[in-house]
Amino acid sequence: MSRTTRYASFHVGAIGLSLCLGCASVTGSAEAKLDPKKRMTVEEAQALVYQIFTPDPHHEVALEPFEMRYSPEFYGFEALRANPGGSDHIGSYLVNPWNGEVWDDDDPCHLVETPGLKKLQIEIRKRLRLTKAELAKAHTLKPFCYEGPE
Repeated sequence: MSRTTRYASFHVGAIGLSLCLGCASVTGSAEAKLDPKKRMTVEEAQALVYQIFTPDPHHEVALEPFEMRYSPEFYGFEALRANPGGSDHIGSYLVNPWNGEVWDDDDPCHLVETPGLKKLQIEIRKRLRLTKAELAKAHTLKPFCYEGPE
């Protein structure tokens, strides 16, 4: 490995590390103040993501859980469907476990909103007995997203 290659590898790695550290400091501070007892279950988070695809009787959707490396506090789901001869990937979604906001991981920083999703979010928030202040804190917790050049 040449000296230039080693420098380039270190330089790119250092940039990635600084981006990740910056992200952790932004999300970590909000997460630390949120009550861990008021987190929704993984099943509730999954139900929220299913709401994105309802009602669509033409597609059976399966959700596979995953952990987002730079946003481990979020529930992650990959939406899949049978598609012979093509890609089975529909999308990837991250769910804020405190307020139920659903983020489209394939379209970074895009908050998903549908009427059915909103209705279920309200039901889950009521069950968790979240105050307005807790909802406001939870809203500041956003997944890591890369908004690069278009």
